[in-house]
Amino acid sequence: MTDAVKNDPVVVTPSETAPSQKPLQPSTMPANTPMELLSMAVSQGAALDKIEKLMELQKQWEENEARKAYNKATAKFKKNPPKVIKDMVNKQYGSRYSSLANFVNTVNEALSKFDLHAHWEFDQTNGIKVTCVLSHTLGHSDSVSLSGPPDTSGAKNTLQQIKSTITYLKLATFEGITGIASVEGNLDDDANGSEPYETITEQQVADLKCMIDEIGTDEVKFLRHLKISALGELRASSYSEAVRLLESDRKRRGRLKPYPADQFEKNLPAWHKAIADGKRTADQIIAMVSTKGALTDEQKARIRATPKTDDAPKDEFIEEYKRTEQAQEEKQK
Repeated sequence: MTDAVKNDPVVVTPSETAPSQKPLQPSTMPANTPMELLSMAVSQGAALDKIEKLMELQKQWEENEARKAYNKATAKFKKNPPKVIKDMVNKQYGSRYSSLANFVNTVNEALSKFDLHAHWEFDQTNGIKVTCVLSHTLGHSDSVSLSGPPDTSGAKNTLQQIKSTITYLKLATFEGITGIASVEGNLDDDANGSEPYETITEQQVADLKCMIDEIGTDEVKFLRHLKISALGELRASSYSEAVRLLESDRKRRGRLKPYPADQFEKNLPAWHKAIADGKRTADQIIAMVSTKGALTDEQKARIRATPKTDDAPKDEFIEEYKRTEQAQEEKQK
């Protein structure tokens, strides 16, 4: 009799909805989650297969809730992303970039506010593979993977080659999974919270570098005049002015005496061999020679022609230049 009463539907009359009526207790409310259904099934002594199905349903429900929480957190994060200021200078190209430590430390602080965190996984089964995993505290995660060979540039040993590639891939995958890109900071005020500005492109940096080498301009003084520490920091709006300054320096240096024709013919094979061997580029040769004398457009074109040769005489100028470089390196040690 008691069981029959419990299973009968309850009909609520208007008189029973008075303000003094107590709300239903949680134990009498319908189940809203698989876990609540599972608790009810266990308490009622449900069969094992039914409990297992409810456990699987609970697992799927938790995964879906974690995915929704992850998507919500990343959306909020990207609504107001942190600004990562480039803190390093590539001395070879004069461009700025962000170090791994600066990038990760800046972004991780912002990620933690949304219950997000990132870590890397590594695999050297086939080359060097780095995976950056971005996870939410509820368990959902996404990842980005990149692979690459050891970095053999420069005079790195085997371990340094691997570490260099890993560092590059860690930064690239971290940028990819977070969707954050570093920006230039205004160095005029020591990067104290100033707004980022548009800088010249990498191609423009290379063009200016080529002009500096070709003309023989003192790069240190040139950068000081522009109030920057590297070509990559130059504002896009100041590019034309930089070109004009270099052209003026070219005209001023045009007063140099022509490079002796006989000396040019004597040294040309050696220059070609240095270019073919990868020891110097044509523009570097032109820049070095131009400090000794003015070259004609025809002579510059012949230097750039770079036919391959196996028996070229030594270039006295290049040998002198090498000796000067070695002496400077010895002083720095």
